[in-house]
Formats: sequence, C-alpha cells, structure tokens
Amino acid sequence: MADIQEKFQTYGNERVHIQVLASQKFHTRHITVKLVVPLRRETVTAWALLPYLWLEGTSIHPTPLAVSRYAETLFGASVRTLTNKRGDLQVAEVYASVPDEFVFTEAQGVFQDLLQFVTQIIGDPGGGPERFSLAAVTREKSLHKKRIETLLDDKIAYALERCWAEMCQGEPTGLPRLGMPEDLVEIDATGLWKAQQRLMSEAEVYVYLVGQFTHPDVVARQVEEGLHPIFSEVKRGNSFSTQSVPVRSGEVRQVTEVQDVTQGKLNLGFRTGIGYGDPEYPALLFANGILGGFPHSKLFVNVRERASLAYYASSRLDGLTGLAVVQSGIEMSRKDQVTDIVMEQVNALQKGEITDKEMEFTRDGLRNQYLQSMDQPLTLADLHFQGTLAGSIRETQVILDQLNDIKKDDVATAAANLQLDTIYFLRNEEATTHVGA
Repeated sequence: MADIQEKFQTYGNERVHIQVLASQKFHTRHITVKLVVPLRRETVTAWALLPYLWLEGTSIHPTPLAVSRYAETLFGASVRTLTNKRGDLQVAEVYASVPDEFVFTEAQGVFQDLLQFVTQIIGDPGGGPERFSLAAVTREKSLHKKRIETLLDDKIAYALERCWAEMCQGEPTGLPRLGMPEDLVEIDATGLWKAQQRLMSEAEVYVYLVGQFTHPDVVARQVEEGLHPIFSEVKRGNSFSTQSVPVRSGEVRQVTEVQDVTQGKLNLGFRTGIGYGDPEYPALLFANGILGGFPHSKLFVNVRERASLAYYASSRLDGLTGLAVVQSGIEMSRKDQVTDIVMEQVNALQKGEITDKEMEFTRDGLRNQYLQSMDQPLTLADLHFQGTLAGSIRETQVILDQLNDIKKDDVATAAANLQLDTIYFLRNEEATTHVGA
C-alpha cells in the first residue's frame, strides 16, 4: 500500500496543469491527459466521439494497426482513450502506461517515447494535416452508435442516466456522457476536424504522472514542452471548475418510461446542494454509505432482505454535483410500496436513527475504499482531479481523519439535505394497466 503521505507536485502554466506523483510503490509509469471543456448541447456528441477517433491513426502512425504496433514496441504500452463528464464539464482523456525503467532497466528511455506518442495521438490525429479520413469517421460513428445502444441494453445503467437526465433537465450536467444518437447522422469528417480544432483551442489541460520519478520537475518540463505546440495559445477566461447542483423548490417530478423489460427499475433522485468542496461533504458521504453504499446499509437490509421488495437496492452519491440516486430493481406492481419504504429509510437517517453497527461498518468501509485507492494510480489521479475541479483538494490522510471524527449527529445533519427531486420508473407495457405512473 502506497504511503498516504505521498502528494502530487504541481507544475505547468496557465493552461496546462501538470501533477506528478513520485512513488516507489508502482512498477509502471502512468500518464493521463484530460482535456476539459464545458458541457454544451451543440458540441457534446462530436467531442464525445473525438477521443475514440484519435486511435484511428496519426500522421506518423496513420492506421489503427500502426498505432497498435507502435504501442507494442514500447514494451507493450497500454494506451486507451475515453470520454467522460464531471459535473457540468466534458472530459476527453488519453491514458497510457509502460514499465518503470527503474524496475525494468531494459525499458530505459521508453517513457520519453510514450510521452511523444501521447502528444501525437492528441495533437496530430487523423493521418493527415487537414482532416479525418472518411473511412475512419464512418467506422467510429458506427462504433459510437453501438456504444450508446449498449447503454440501452444495460437497464440498470440506462435507468440511472435517464433519472439523472430528468433531474437535470435544461442543465448541462443532464447531458449524456456519450452524446445524442440523432447527432451522429449529420456528423461528417469536416465537422469533426473543426470540432477537433475547437477542442484544442478551448480545452483546459490536466496531466497526471505517476511513477518512480527521481526528478519530477524534469519529467514535468518534458510534458510541458511536448504539449506546448498544441496548447500554446493562452485560453481566454478562467480555469474550469464545477459546483454542486442547487436544490430546487417545487413538486417531486414523476417520470415513467415503458420498455420491454422483465424487471422494473425504480430510481429516486435527490438533490443535496452539497459538493465535494463543501465542509459538509465527508458527513454526506458517510450518510450515503449508511443509506445504501454497502451490504450493511439501510436499503439493502430493510428493502431487499427484510421486506423482500427489491432484487437490488443501493444508493450512490456524485461528489461534484451533490446528486444522490437510490437505485432498485423491483416487481412492476410494487413501485409505491418500494417508494414508501425507501423514503422511510431516508427519514430514519435524517432523524438520526442510526445504530452503532451502522456507524462502525460504514466508517470501516469508507476507510478501506480510500486505503485501497492508494494502490491504484488512476484512482489517485482521479481523486486529485475531482478535488481540483471542486476547488478543494483533500489529502487522503485528511479525509481519513475527517471520517474518523464523524458522529451520528453529523450524519443526520448532512442527511437532512437530501431532498427528493425525481422519481423515475422504467417498466413494461403489460404493467401499465396495473401500476400508476
């Protein structure tokens, strides 16, 4: 387990922010480059597609096969791209890793080659200086459509995203991570190249490096020099950040969707107005753990085990937005029953009806999660990135100390901010005559 006192060291400039974690724990060197832009309806789909298109080739390695073969020459480097969203921000990412040269001496210099390769993937994609090829765009559009359709096949994930979208209608954070399938029809090579140029112009860049670096400042300078030709223009405006979604007043929204499903998916969405950067966040995290974050939690024990009303029942909290969602799989006819018993658990939490065992098990569960993250380079980077976006970087030891000090009253106070916003129910057509919306 990595020393929890190890910290990222910060380098870079106004636009390219470089974080280096020099650690003796890992036998590989990792680099993650995150391009951050605001979520917008008009750009979300094209920008979601771009990271996957980057691996279709560069001017030096002009085909997917050439990209793959070159990665193999770098001691089997792992290279992948993905698109993500964090609060009301969209993130295009490249991740790569190679053996650490201090552990595998035959890998001397390979990390420098990897840095150049990652720079090419981001800044010189498409196999040419002016545009993406028609063949590559056609292929990736087809694959992206399948990525979106795959979400539809995973009903648990689909119901969560739909609940999220309904909770945040008209807000950027409600936009889907992969974009809109209807946009793919109009997207072409020329439009995607323009989207690429706009992304390079507007993105704030966050780079994370983890490995046995003896001179973090040297490797940071190498990264900055490599990215400078791509991001040399000083971006206008302030650095991007994200805040919790505010609590809104009004009636709870009821949304029912009908599909060919054999199991109902009932999701209850809550707004809290508390984000990762707020002092109340550790207590809210604790409250979510007691509510539905672990097998000992109230939802699992009372909804699934004792009442036998759900095939699964849990809750999840998004730290950046402060949105919490209770997820459950139920029989179609039990929607109202399950809604009532879920709200009973929320109310009990808010009243401070919390057992010593719930406190003990939740504290241990959260502590183990954070300690395990110390062995995971990507999780370490992601935790730091979340804190950066929230304007409050929490060192692991500080978080552990805060969790250790939380009392029942703190949990109840934080839980009092859970305000039911949306009830989303996915059911089948046959159930419509038996279950109310």
